[in-house]
Amino acid sequence: MINLEFLAYVLFILNGFVLGSLPFGYIITRLSTSKNILEIGWKKNSTSNVMKNVGKWQGILTGVLDALKGFLAVYIATLAGCPPVVIALAGTAAIAGHNWSPFLDFKGGRGIATLAGAMFCLSPQITIMLLALCGLFTILWTASIGTVIAIMLGITISFPNVDHWTLLLLLIFSIIPISLKRLSPIKEVIPFADHQTLIENRLIFDQDDIPPFRIKPHNINNIVLENNIENNSIDGDYDYINTKNLPTGTVLASTKGKTSKTSSKPSIAKKPKARTTARTVVKKPTAPKEQSQKKEAKTAKKPVATKAVEKKPLAKTIAKKPATVKKVEKKPVTKTVTKKPIAKTVAKKPATAKAIEKKPTRSKPKK
Repeated sequence: MINLEFLAYVLFILNGFVLGSLPFGYIITRLSTSKNILEIGWKKNSTSNVMKNVGKWQGILTGVLDALKGFLAVYIATLAGCPPVVIALAGTAAIAGHNWSPFLDFKGGRGIATLAGAMFCLSPQITIMLLALCGLFTILWTASIGTVIAIMLGITISFPNVDHWTLLLLLIFSIIPISLKRLSPIKEVIPFADHQTLIENRLIFDQDDIPPFRIKPHNINNIVLENNIENNSIDGDYDYINTKNLPTGTVLASTKGKTSKTSSKPSIAKKPKARTTARTVVKKPTAPKEQSQKKEAKTAKKPVATKAVEKKPLAKTIAKKPATVKKVEKKPVTKTVTKKPIAKTVAKKPATAKAIEKKPTRSKPKK
């Protein structure tokens, strides 16, 4: 006879695989952008691919639904009273269904969100702690190495506690589908002996090369210079300064209030014994470049003052010119025209003309 209990356990595991194979990332991308997620970005039906190459809200929704697949697979098996091994296998089957979905020609994602959902159903506190650790590595370096460290730490935490053995089994079983998906395509790493570096990079970093850190350190030279000036202390009265490149006459100030001038020969000034509150190190125009920059800054400020001086006489002349124009306009042309009427001048001129014409007529008969 067929063992019905064993058959029920198999059905719960298959239920997990079917739930995990639902391609929510593919469906959301199709509905929102009418694109195929398997042809975008790194061609995976994963939350990170949707978030990076489709949209933020699409990625968040995909991540929630992918986690819900693992949660439901474990929750249904737990609710039915299955043993811890079957519950862990149901969660692992959900991860496998997500990674090799029959609805996408056995393509899929990495299964990390589905694993997180299954873990959350078993132990929410441990899951939140491991997700925070994974998020920290995502900010500093990459999420793939954060996932590896989170799984290893979860196994370490769950092992001593008997109540968390189901979580322990789930984490151990989940290493198989996650590792196989990271090594895919498997043809590229066969034979294994000739591709050890490639295998290590894919298992740890989920890519062929080691990724760089996302947060780069500051410029080390600037930090060293600042520490040398401010924090270091040795025997002597003056700070160590190479005066070879300093111009002659540069004043060096000590912490005790004494000063000294540089000469044409290179010299080394001593550094104080201990750090004091009033730190006067060196007057900053030590380099010729800084002196030239300050001179250029001073010369650049001078024309600003000349502009202000030049504006004042311009304002006065502009104010005077309209006044003179008004005085010229006050002499009306109409007054001169009215004082000397055209009619009077025209009447007088013909009179003179007549007198001139009479004189020659009188002189002719006398001759």
